[in-house]
Amino acid sequence: MHLITKSCVLLLWMQTLGFVNSQDCTLEQFTSSNLYDTNFDISNLASSYRQGKEVRVPCIVGYSGFFKLICTENGWQSRSKKCEPKSCGHPGDADFADFSLEYGDDYVFGSRVVYTCHKGFHMVSRKNYRRCMANGWDGKIPVCEAKKCSAIKLGDHIIVSGDMEEANYGNALRFRCRDSNHALYGSAEINCKENGEWSDSPPECRGVTCSRPQIQRGHVTGDTQVYNKDQYLTFECDDGYQPVEDRPSKCSKVGNRAEWSPTPMCEGIKCKVKLTQGTQYNPPYKDVFLPGETLRVMCGEREWISNRQTTSAETTCQDDGQWTIDPVCREVTCSRPPDRSLQRWDANRGQQIKLGDSIWYDCKQGYKKPSYNTWATCTRDEWTPNPLCKETTCPRKVYPRAEIVGDIQSEYRYNQRVEYACNNGFEGTFTITCRDNGWSPASQQCRVITCNRLDIEDATNFNPKSKYQHNEVVTYSCRVGKTLTLTCQNGDWIGPKACSACPKATIEHGFIAGPYNDLLYFACDEGYKPFTKGWWGEAKCKDGQWSGLHNCIANTTCGEPPRIPNGKINSTNGRITCNEGYSTHTTSLECHEGKWNLINPKICQPINILCDHPPRVKNAVVSGSYKKKYLAGSLVTYQCRDKYKPEREHRLRCIAGQWEEKNINCIPYCESLRDERKTMIFTTQNRTYVNGDVIKYKCFASEEEGNATCMDSEWITTVTCKAKTCEEPEIFNGYHYSLNNSELIYGVIIKYVCDDRYKMVGEGDTNKCLLDGWDKPHPTCQQITCELRASDPNLRVNPQPDDNEPFTVGRKLRFSCIDDLGLTGPSEIECLNTGLWSDDVPTCSEKCQVTKPPQNVNVNPPEGSRLMKGEQLTFSCRQRGQVIKGKTTVECLENAQWSDDFPTCGDPSYCGKPPPLLDGDTATIVSKSQYNHNEKVQYSCQRFYIMQGEPYMTCLNGEWIGEMKCLQPCTVDKAAMDERNIRFRYTDRDKLYAPHGDHLTFYCTRGTPDDQIPMRQMCNNGVITLPRCM
Repeated sequence: MHLITKSCVLLLWMQTLGFVNSQDCTLEQFTSSNLYDTNFDISNLASSYRQGKEVRVPCIVGYSGFFKLICTENGWQSRSKKCEPKSCGHPGDADFADFSLEYGDDYVFGSRVVYTCHKGFHMVSRKNYRRCMANGWDGKIPVCEAKKCSAIKLGDHIIVSGDMEEANYGNALRFRCRDSNHALYGSAEINCKENGEWSDSPPECRGVTCSRPQIQRGHVTGDTQVYNKDQYLTFECDDGYQPVEDRPSKCSKVGNRAEWSPTPMCEGIKCKVKLTQGTQYNPPYKDVFLPGETLRVMCGEREWISNRQTTSAETTCQDDGQWTIDPVCREVTCSRPPDRSLQRWDANRGQQIKLGDSIWYDCKQGYKKPSYNTWATCTRDEWTPNPLCKETTCPRKVYPRAEIVGDIQSEYRYNQRVEYACNNGFEGTFTITCRDNGWSPASQQCRVITCNRLDIEDATNFNPKSKYQHNEVVTYSCRVGKTLTLTCQNGDWIGPKACSACPKATIEHGFIAGPYNDLLYFACDEGYKPFTKGWWGEAKCKDGQWSGLHNCIANTTCGEPPRIPNGKINSTNGRITCNEGYSTHTTSLECHEGKWNLINPKICQPINILCDHPPRVKNAVVSGSYKKKYLAGSLVTYQCRDKYKPEREHRLRCIAGQWEEKNINCIPYCESLRDERKTMIFTTQNRTYVNGDVIKYKCFASEEEGNATCMDSEWITTVTCKAKTCEEPEIFNGYHYSLNNSELIYGVIIKYVCDDRYKMVGEGDTNKCLLDGWDKPHPTCQQITCELRASDPNLRVNPQPDDNEPFTVGRKLRFSCIDDLGLTGPSEIECLNTGLWSDDVPTCSEKCQVTKPPQNVNVNPPEGSRLMKGEQLTFSCRQRGQVIKGKTTVECLENAQWSDDFPTCGDPSYCGKPPPLLDGDTATIVSKSQYNHNEKVQYSCQRFYIMQGEPYMTCLNGEWIGEMKCLQPCTVDKAAMDERNIRFRYTDRDKLYAPHGDHLTFYCTRGTPDDQIPMRQMCNNGVITLPRCM
């Protein structure tokens, strides 16, 4: 409608223009000129205007401006600006939303802005836009509200942190189980997402169980698929790999999860060494070795490795990841000897006794020291002397008429009792006891046993008397012409005591006929039979006993089983056992009505065709016991007699019932000529020689020459050579003895020993006699002395040392200071048998004077005391509530001055605001600018950061005291894992934050692990080493 009105006015104005004077300015001229703008409102303008007329042109709705036209003789001229859109100003910010111009370049009439809610928020207004109108922005600012996640329900045994009912976008819920017997299955944390949905389903708390793990480079043993809490996992690593942890993996609750702890993993076998300061290594600085690589470890003078005697060793990394020798140097120390013979041990419990230290001790009753003044000294061979206490012993005592009952020893311990029994022919027992001074009682005797005279019927004694000595023999002559010989043994006569040599025989369930000339016969009663075959039997008197006399058995019982070739039958159960190479289908015989049910005695049949015994060979035997038959395939070996050897073959085999045809012959030989004392030089030397072989030789000592000929396995020599001898060594203050021979000839080894309080100086305590003399120079025994170095001039020594007199073992020196100076160190030292003093020589120094402290200050020790170098003064305040201003302790220095000025006491100072904490902050809002003495402020770290130290800072006398640090977490994302071909083993997330100290376990998505970096790594203050799969 507005456009139609404009058109009509313009038409009328143009019609009128034709009648206007040419000097007027018309509306048509204006609208057709470049001064015209469609934003002008010309609805109220006339069609023409006179020259000199000024016309104001208004703007249409939504536009503003001041535009003026002036009619001149040259037409229309303008002043000021054209119409411009009206500005609406800023459209207004919406909470939780952003806005942008949908069209238009500025917030002016006609423009439009659209509002977009932030992530996790949604629009609740009907319109999400505002337009700039003539009167300003239309409508209201749109409203965005947070999207809410629905309430969730939880199962049993679970605890949640967070609002489950009113959760907005970004809110999180954290879950854990109520007790240690349940573990979390699912996400430990879920988040309300931007779409109003939870990031994951709520977890469950179930009983702690662990599934059967997949182990790279290893496998689980057994068939168990699911493990309960506290069950252990057994697994094995592949060849060349070993478990990462020494501890067995146990199904445990770790945090909220049920996991294997430690994680079962295999890594390439390596040996590790912990490099220790003070120990030298070759190669240096290397602490990881592969199997086969070696490491030399060199310890300090007072340390040992491998054993207490060695200070260096080379160790090799083995295939099982263990060192052949533990590459650790340990200080030579001695613990209290576990010796029950010790009565007194002058060392404190737990005191560490080092190499060269000496301890005074005493022995219990029944033991004794080498000498009263002997001290126990810690050496590389443990304690010396060894033993510390020698047990009191007694040598075995021999009695001509008695023997020891039980074990016979060469020596007996203190208080040990030894029982003796008198020998045959003597009676009695007695006991002696080992005491400090020998055996007690000192003597014992055995009583002689005799036999009374024995009268034998129908016999005459050729040496009749009333008593006979032990072992005395008496001969009797029987009337039947028989002679009896009896011997007196321990009071009884031994031998036949009747003219019938064997005793009268009896048999149950039978009768006896005889004896007849040392023979008797027996038969059984009705219903009985002899154990052997037949219905009667024969027995012979042999050595005073009836041989062949058996009891009678019932007729229904089987007697002696029959004999079978190549086997035997058990008389108790009838079981048949065949010899080797034979078999039977019948396992046993049965006894039926007193008879064995044996039908065919050839029960045991050969498995193959047998060979007879092998042929005989001169000077040889067959290895193994004799057998009448040999199985097919049997191999026998001939063993030549001593100093004979097989000429060629020495074995035969049984083939198809025949022995192989071979020429087996044993010939004599001589072994290589032995010369253990190195008395000869040989021209040749073989392992064996045959008869007639000759060796030429030359004597070392005399240089004589001779021949040795092999004859019948023996060497016949023409010249006997003497052994080379060594000179007798001369050892002052000591002695030597031989370890393997009584003569000082080639090969003998002697050992040197120095007297007490003397030490050996030389190349060792043993020497060997060689062809050209002793192996090395003889050592000397020098008196052990201690050297007293220059001492403090203010030190008194008692007794005063003599420059010409050495300090020998046991010599003691006592020290004191002059002019009231203080003694620092021991007041007495002793020269030990190690050649060292029992302690360092002391020094003298001035003392520090404890002067009067400031007012209200307590000092300990009190005023007037004098302290030695290194001693300390301690200060405290007298008045309650006051604090020390300065050091609470000062130390006496070497120059007799105190290390610091004495402190004062005063009211405590205030502290300002607590200091900032990197990656952390105070747990509560800091609202004060001043804090009192002893007031505390608690700190906390950012999420995922771990606090190291106590979480408090304390205001102490104007200063904040407290040590803490926020340890950074480690971040592992998908890009880092893709680069190394790895993924998280126990989660499918692409990014994880691991707090300090936590472990992350990875697996290969492609390739195999690089053995240099294990697949399980720990976060260490923001740094984690990621493994790589190749």
